[in-house]
Order: sequence, then C-alpha cells, then structure tokens
Amino acid sequence: YAGSIAGGVAPGGTIERSYARSTGSSNSVVSDGVGGGLVGWNEGLISQSYASVNVYGVGQSSSDWQFYASLGGLAGNNGGTIENSYATGRVLGNGVIGGLVGTNWATIRNTYAAVELGKAYSGYGIRIAGQLVGLQHSGSTQNSYYDSSIALPWDIGTLGTLGTGLTKAQMQDINTFRSVYQGWDFRNVWVPPNQVGQVGESVARYPEFYWANHVAVIENGNATRVYGDANPALLASIYGLRSYDTPRAAPVTVSTNATASSNVGTYQTSANLTVLPATLQGCGPCTPTHYNTPGLTLNGVTIYFSRTATLQDVVNTFNAQTWRTGVTAAVRDGGGFVLTSPNTFSYVGLNTTVGDAAAWLGLPSVFATLTTVHPQQLSAVSTDGAAYRLINLPGTLTITPRTVD
Repeated sequence: YAGSIAGGVAPGGTIERSYARSTGSSNSVVSDGVGGGLVGWNEGLISQSYASVNVYGVGQSSSDWQFYASLGGLAGNNGGTIENSYATGRVLGNGVIGGLVGTNWATIRNTYAAVELGKAYSGYGIRIAGQLVGLQHSGSTQNSYYDSSIALPWDIGTLGTLGTGLTKAQMQDINTFRSVYQGWDFRNVWVPPNQVGQVGESVARYPEFYWANHVAVIENGNATRVYGDANPALLASIYGLRSYDTPRAAPVTVSTNATASSNVGTYQTSANLTVLPATLQGCGPCTPTHYNTPGLTLNGVTIYFSRTATLQDVVNTFNAQTWRTGVTAAVRDGGGFVLTSPNTFSYVGLNTTVGDAAAWLGLPSVFATLTTVHPQQLSAVSTDGAAYRLINLPGTLTITPRTVD
C-alpha cells in the first residue's frame, strides 16, 4: 500500500486535519497495488483532510495480463469512513481508478473530487474509472460530488457513477453553495467556495477547510420591518476566527442603505469587522527613575526590562504581571514572543513593523524605540503573521407595506 502520509489506516485509527500537497507534474505516489494521494488503504477514519497530488500505478498481472492496481486521489481502497475530505490533482492508472477513492467497501460522506483521470500506459484502456469512486463493492456514499467539467478518457471499460456531478461553476458558486452542498457544515468545517469576481476575489476556489486557511466568514442575518419604522438591530455572525488569534466577540458593524423613508422592497445588508489588538505604547525612557530603561505599557500597566534580558526573561516579566494586564506571554518558535488575552491579541516579533490589527515589536539585543499600535481592520492577526481573507456574505432587510385601518 502506498500513500503520501501513510500506507494504510488500521481499524480504530484516525487521520484528521491532515493533507498532502505537491507541485509540478511529477508523480507523488506510485503503486502497482493500492495507492492513494493521502493513504493507500483506509479501514479507520479520515476526516477534514485532503490530497492534491499525482497518483500513478499499473499493476498488470503476468497471468492474465489484466490491470489490478486500485488508485484514488485520496485513498486507493476504503473500508472505513471518509468524511469532510476532498481530493484534487491527477490519478493515472489502467486498473481501477477514482477521483477520491479507487475501490470502496464502506462509508463516504460530505466529500468531493476535482481530479483528472487518465491512463498510466497509453497503449491500453482503463478497466474501471469513476470521477468520485471507481468501484463500489458495498457501503454508502452521501452528499459527495465531483467536478464533471474535467474530461474523462474515452477508453474506459466500466464507468463508476457514484456521487453527484457538478460543473466547476456550480461547485465554486458562492451564491448557491448552501443548496448545492446539502448537509455540509459551512460554519465550523468548510469555507464557502467562490468564482472569480465573487466577494471581491480574483482567484476561484472550491470549498476548503477553516483549519487550513486564515479565512473569516461574516454571515449577515436577514431582517424585516414595516415601512416608516426605524431599522431593527442588524446582526451578523463570524466564522473561522481562531481563538488564539483574536476574540470571537470582535466588534462587527452591520449597515444598510435603507432608511426610515425608504420604499417597500428588499435591501442588502453588509458587515464590517474590526479587531482590537492589545494597547502597546512606547516607553523608553519612561521616567527619570528608569532613564534609558526599555519598557512598554500593556493595557495600562507599564513593564520594564533589563537591557541584558534574554527572550525567556522578557516572557517571564510579562507573565509576572498577568494578574494586572490579563495578558500572558510565550516564546515563539523562530524568535520573538506572543502575547495573548481573552479579549485582546498581538503578535510581537523581532523586527520593528506594524501591520493591520497586529504588532511586530522590535526587540533587538540593545532595546530600541517601542511601537504604538491602534485598532485596524482585520488583516494580519494570526500568531504566524499570515493575513486573513474576509468573506462577507450579504444579508437582506425587507421593508413591508404598512397596513392602514
């Protein structure tokens, strides 16, 4: 068995929030038996995982000259459960090939495949091929889809028909994703897809995972009022923010161009998200008593450091004041340190740079001028410095006629 991260998953085993990804046209997984982009044979659970690789295999028998390799974009064979997972890339074989799974005996749900299928040996056809599953022995496939826009080879002996075929435009339409992907969790697991130009995006995307991306989805609620009344409270929900990056209750402002005098009809609502970082103020020198001593003010509390302090000394100094500031510190891999709080967030690193909603505070061996940070629009707020992509899903405000007695 061959796979990018495991040859097989035994019964009771789990692969979760894992991926395999390759660049270029080279074959990442090669197997003449059972091969998959993530794992060869699954008899456990694969959840919230994906593979974007090239899988290749032949597996020709010397006795009957038939091709028997079972290959899939995610798993070659599935005898367990695959859920909330997907595959892209390419699968080339002449035996049994599938966009997601080559041969299935068990459960597949809430999955998709956007995989190119083709022949390993150009002089032979393909015994069995399916854009989601090649061969189904038993089991079930629920709420699972494949990109029917990707052309199939012409010389396939038996075509697997499991899954629902959707065009690329359908799979990437942010306006219809709720109805297209029935039963999928787009608040905790999946990031909504988009076509080029939708929600201001220049790149088209299939559904992806929150855990694998810095994406914040703002879902505006719908509201109704009577003509002439003031607008009701307009609400929105946020999904995808990581708890260590920024407060879940980040300020959200929802607005509409409808006023009390607006005519009967439906108006769009849209939300604006702001993240409030911790207050960092330069403080060096702070007072004559601490002349030329580096320090900063954090949430109203001034903290001083020795010029000979190590990075761990700085972190310990922060944590000695947690009871006053509500902020804890930890050494960050690669240098610098991270400040976190239930209500505020800042990333502090070694280079003096200020980014949106995050602070990079310079702390070289000889302390220099510290930095002041103000609330900004959500952009770079993660502990690894990556920027969030915002998806604003509009809501509606419907104004109904006023009944006159």
